[in-house]
Amino acid sequence: MLIFSGPQRNMCNMHRCLVCFLISIFVTLVPASPKAQEKKTAGHLTGVTYRELLKLAVTHAPSLRIARLKLAGYDAMLSGSKLLYAPTVSLSFQGAPSPRFTCVVPQAWIDSGNTGGLSEKEFREQFCVGTDRDDSVTLDLDGYALRFQIKAVQPLFTFGKISYARAMAKAALRGGEANLTAQTRDLQLLVRRAWYGRKSARLISALLKDAESIMKKAKVKASKLEADGKITPVQMIRLKLGENLIQRKKLDVVKMNALSLSALRALSGRDLDIEEGGFSVNSVRPPSLKTLLAKALKRRPELRALEALRAAKAAKVGLARAAFYPNLGVFVQYTLKLSNSDDPKSVSANDGLHGNSLAFGLGLEMKFDPARMITDLRLARLERREADARIAAARDLLRLRLAKAREEVNYQIDRIRLLSRGVKLSRAWTLALSDQEEQGSFKPKDMVDSLTSYFTLKIGLIEARYELACAWAALRHATGEDI
Repeated sequence: MLIFSGPQRNMCNMHRCLVCFLISIFVTLVPASPKAQEKKTAGHLTGVTYRELLKLAVTHAPSLRIARLKLAGYDAMLSGSKLLYAPTVSLSFQGAPSPRFTCVVPQAWIDSGNTGGLSEKEFREQFCVGTDRDDSVTLDLDGYALRFQIKAVQPLFTFGKISYARAMAKAALRGGEANLTAQTRDLQLLVRRAWYGRKSARLISALLKDAESIMKKAKVKASKLEADGKITPVQMIRLKLGENLIQRKKLDVVKMNALSLSALRALSGRDLDIEEGGFSVNSVRPPSLKTLLAKALKRRPELRALEALRAAKAAKVGLARAAFYPNLGVFVQYTLKLSNSDDPKSVSANDGLHGNSLAFGLGLEMKFDPARMITDLRLARLERREADARIAAARDLLRLRLAKAREEVNYQIDRIRLLSRGVKLSRAWTLALSDQEEQGSFKPKDMVDSLTSYFTLKIGLIEARYELACAWAALRHATGEDI
């Protein structure tokens, strides 16, 4: 977080980084619902530790809530897939107007009076030899016809359809778990960056207070020397320019503090500030790229999610291929047909309006739609190849990210070493000028330059420590470790 480096370029870069970081937090964490954005939590928390901040962020993050809900949905899909082995039951009921017919028997049979105690209607139905209507189409719909059917099928062999469907559900669940882990890792990285950013802003703010105090003392001494005629007005102006530079940097730090606090609020959903103190950094060189890549390929949740996606697409191919085969099962079917027409009981009568039947046995069932089935199989195979390509691309991108993060760690370690030496040299320069001041050869320009150099290097050192801490966090994130 360089503030004191030459023109305003480094400070502008720092502001851009903080603004982009804050925007990324809002895009990732802030809910889209206006009502959710209007929720306010009373109270202000101070002295929050990193673990407490992370816990608040995990509880608040909408992205994690969405990932958990999706995971619950995948778990419900897997639980529901167990019922694929259960019987399927189908019900149907139809009703329609129908021509009403009456059974016909020879009139002489009825006239004989020997009906066996049956009514005339029962006698006609019992000995029906025909109806009063023929089979021609008619619009004389003076009756009704009802039909009810229930059918249960217990699958015995489906050529892998159930197994493939369960495999897709299991792969979706694994992908949901990996996605939740990936979202958690992303959140940890954001929290770490916000944590280090707030710590660094405080350290720089404290350093600038020291710089302002020292510059004020130098100004008082210079004013006395100017009154004594020992320094020129031009040298005094140079001192005032140095004081103005510190004031401008201090204003920039005020903005940095506001941005860092906004980042913390966006992450936690609370009005809070973190505990006082600095932060430690790891100055050990990272392992080789080969070692990091081997670790990342085993731990990276995004790769596990893509592998789960690939497994789901492979199961989808199997399911599309199994659709070309029928299902074998045991069926039980009950049918009831009713009508207000006569119900002939004669074995020679053919009537589709009355019935009460039960049937069971083995059956084959298949819906054959070749255009759709062939298209589904082709698309499933293409999706599987796309998943393979995405895995290969993710591995290449992971290697690039690891190389970039590792190089950044090494660069910041070297940078800290050089800045630390520069701080020592600049301090020695300032002490030498203090000795000259005691000897009466004080030059405001040299003093301003030495102080500017010292505080520039000190702030650069804080920035480098911040960048190194963030680089290590990014490297651990890239290898799939907890941050």
